Amino acid sequence: MLAIDVSLSMQATDVAPNRFAAAQKAATRFVDDLTPGINLGIMSFAGIATVLVSPTTDRAAAKQAIAELTLDERTATGDAIVSCVQTSTGSPEPWPASTAPPDRYPPGSC
Repeated sequence: MLAIDVSLSMQATDVAPNRFAAAQKAATRFVDDLTPGINLGIMSFAGIATVLVSPTTDRAAAKQAIAELTLDERTATGDAIVSCVQTSTGSPEPWPASTAPPDRYPPGSC
């Protein structure tokens, strides 16, 4: 899961041209460079965390979601982290037990 902050603080210009544009560019580059066959999900977070693309190998869907991001009020970083873990594990429990069978959760989710 790739979580992207879309709070209004991303308008800051300490990174050219601003944090938001720089994050979109970096996220798109990440999608382009990701090993084929690896599932990737996209999530945005501001006041709430929103899954935009569930984990998939469809890079076009990921890049479209990144291009269509818009800024919003507030920031919910903690909610975004929990939602990313829940989405990637397919489990309502944010932190799977370390004793879970190795084939129960997808790679990189635990």
